Amino acid sequence: TPPFVGSVADKVKASGWNTLARWKHDMGGGDATALQLYFDRAKRDEVFLGTQYDTIDIDFQHHFGFGDSQQVVWGLGYRNIKEKARNTFAVSLVSADLTNQLFSGFLQDDIKLGSDDVHLILGSKFERNDFTGWEIQPNARMTWTVDDHQTLWGAVSRAVHTPSRADIYGRAVVGAKVSFLPSPPFPPFTAVVVPQLAIGNAALQSETLIAYELGYRAQPSENLNIDVTLFYNQYDKLRSFESVPASVNIMINNKIKGHSYGAEVAADWQAKSWWQFHLAYSYLKTKLRLVNGGQDTASLVMGESSAPEHQVSLRSSMSIASDVELDLWGRYNSALKHANAGAVVAGTQPPKSYADMDIRLAWKPYKDIEFSVIGKNLLHTRHLEFIQESNVQFIRPTSVERSVFGKVTLLF
Repeated sequence: TPPFVGSVADKVKASGWNTLARWKHDMGGGDATALQLYFDRAKRDEVFLGTQYDTIDIDFQHHFGFGDSQQVVWGLGYRNIKEKARNTFAVSLVSADLTNQLFSGFLQDDIKLGSDDVHLILGSKFERNDFTGWEIQPNARMTWTVDDHQTLWGAVSRAVHTPSRADIYGRAVVGAKVSFLPSPPFPPFTAVVVPQLAIGNAALQSETLIAYELGYRAQPSENLNIDVTLFYNQYDKLRSFESVPASVNIMINNKIKGHSYGAEVAADWQAKSWWQFHLAYSYLKTKLRLVNGGQDTASLVMGESSAPEHQVSLRSSMSIASDVELDLWGRYNSALKHANAGAVVAGTQPPKSYADMDIRLAWKPYKDIEFSVIGKNLLHTRHLEFIQESNVQFIRPTSVERSVFGKVTLLF
């Protein structure tokens, strides 16, 4: 019975505006400074939650040479986000109004080792946020230009995903549970329906990533470029939803860790002066496990199988006349394996493998005017591309439909 079950007409109202000012100063010899000011207001109102964000962002950067062998860039930043929320029974935040601050800085040094063929790039980003305090994200990268046609590179990086306001203070109704309370003298118990909540965790930590990358770039011939990258990622403190003792509720926690590995290959081929191809392929495999007594097997399965293992893209760009262009783009994604309980209830299975194609035909009668006709996802009337990653039903399965439209571009 309501409020746990009901039909509502959800009408989303979204609006916003932003303004940006940037000042640059060239100091000569490659040295330069830049200052950027930014303000953004975003409002979104829907049946289960209303939010408004006012963001002020200040960013300063300075680039300069240090001797003949080093190029240094550093910067400072400040961000202030004022948030307002309209809470509902389904979704709410402990504090409807909240202001968050983010202080940040970074430093990077590009160092020539001996000749100009070998570069060592060292740097780090430093952040101070209101939820987890200080976060440090270092990066070390080395490149070796073997000759005019080959380059080898490698990198080790650390990155974090800091908690959001919802992760810390959020509350969402994800189900209903029946509790039996003593009711003497008769009947002995009374059944009471209580909401099952997913609640935030003030002690939540940042998710962390250590990334290892190795790459090779080559130009075997004048009209062919190849780029190959291998990667291995280690994840720790990933999000999980764990049962709260002596309660029907679940709480966000950090009890998943694991790794992923894969490869990316890209190639550009200039077949003719008027005809170019771009091929891209990626492979991704993810393995996760529960730690510290974690029990959220659903998030474990979702994390391992909600991204396609294989993706292929082939683009063809042709200038079939001096003023006419024809672009073809074919894509393939392998099937997703993840099927959560919410998707099963909705009668939706994971997205299957699919191939699709886009076409663009453009005519440029004058240098500043272009007319084009574009067709997207032409091989199918529609295909399923996304299902929600949890049992919460606020996000529905999403299908992408075939579309055709015209476009006029005027440059002045």
